Amino acid sequence: MGKRMKIDIAAFTLEGSDCWFFATNINRLFYKNIVTNEEKDCGQVPWEESNADNLYRAIEFLAGKVYLIPYKARSVAVYDTKQDNFYEMRLPNEIIEGKKLLFKPCLKYGQNIFAFGIHSRSIMIIRTTDNKMDFITDWSEKLNKYVSCPTGILSRKQIAVIDENVYLPLYYGDAVMVFNLINEIVSFKELKYNISGYSGISKIDDELVLVSKGPDVKFISWNVKNNVTEVIGNLSIDDCTTDISVIPKGKEIEIFIDKTINEVKSKTDNMTISEKIECVGCEYDKSYFWSRISGEVEVVEANQKRKINTDVFINEEISKDYLNSRAGLKEQDNFGINEFLDMI
Repeated sequence: MGKRMKIDIAAFTLEGSDCWFFATNINRLFYKNIVTNEEKDCGQVPWEESNADNLYRAIEFLAGKVYLIPYKARSVAVYDTKQDNFYEMRLPNEIIEGKKLLFKPCLKYGQNIFAFGIHSRSIMIIRTTDNKMDFITDWSEKLNKYVSCPTGILSRKQIAVIDENVYLPLYYGDAVMVFNLINEIVSFKELKYNISGYSGISKIDDELVLVSKGPDVKFISWNVKNNVTEVIGNLSIDDCTTDISVIPKGKEIEIFIDKTINEVKSKTDNMTISEKIECVGCEYDKSYFWSRISGEVEVVEANQKRKINTDVFINEEISKDYLNSRAGLKEQDNFGINEFLDMI
């Protein structure tokens, strides 16, 4: 016995027609094939509490294994699809000690998975061929030159990749962190727009589009080949804690907002606004957007969009646990503010 349900998704990845997603407020990994509709409840990470929330906010699939990147968890969980079991990759104490939130976002490149620290000033590299991890931390002191809140989070949700460079906009600084996937070296690009920080980034060809934090939001274009930047849009909103993610479409901009905004005070004509999109996943060649408990994930790849239905069948015992945890969230209605406080 059980029921088909829409899951409150914390992390999502798509590999061909196979998608893997982890629940927000219960410890559960799910699989679904979007062509055949084959699905599976892969179970819970055995060393974590069954009702723990936001354990993992990023997933990568590589060589038959699903890598769950720790957000509130303290280790990497790996699900072996052939063996149908989990195993743990422990993180060193200096990476996790005193840190609220660990890693997000992440991406895979070749046989490696790269995850970028939130409160942890490190880049974690999972080298899947020998099942080992390395941590790059030598850029931490250099970062202090560019951030206004040294103890705050590094970045928010989005990354962008052009050639072999990963671009992460700083959440507390007017700069972008640049990480080269080949030589594994970090550098910084200062933008000098007198902006307190950025919440989103995306790309089209050799051009990046960055979005600053509210309430007076700027959209900045950066052509990384000729190193030219310019403001291409503005948005005025009534909430400085709102996170905005962005997809550029030529000179048009589609923005995804993490909550319903009471008032959009002004915007430029080249913007389309989609509200209530709280969750974003980014990879090397595609991005994912979804709202909580919607049961759908929007995949953006090569500037084309498609929607994926992620409802799954859950047995009676698990569905009761899930509904109880959802009832607690609805009663408090505080997911957004709790997450924001975690980020400070």
